[in-house]
Amino acid sequence: MRGRGWPIPGGAAAGQQLAAALEHGVSLEEVRRAQTILAADFAYDNETNAALTGTMGEFETLYGAAEAYRDVLRGIEAVTPDDVTKALVRWTRADRAVRAWVGPDGA
Repeated sequence: MRGRGWPIPGGAAAGQQLAAALEHGVSLEEVRRAQTILAADFAYDNETNAALTGTMGEFETLYGAAEAYRDVLRGIEAVTPDDVTKALVRWTRADRAVRAWVGPDGA
């Protein structure tokens, strides 16, 4: 997928990872690792009654059903390596590029 015109700074680790994923795809192991991290993060964010109530209120307001928060974990679990590749191809085009600085040097 090289030559798509997406500007990736040569020394940027994130840019290098995205370029590698675009060229070679992502493995099932990488997707499973990301799914575990995302599911754990969602669970820990909703560990207390107060946090879960806040999440349910957010889902009621944004999606019309407080119970819709349960779909988050099902959605995370359903992602495949092909889904990730399709998203990368769709969202990493030059006309969708965003420049971001992370860390004290970019602050």
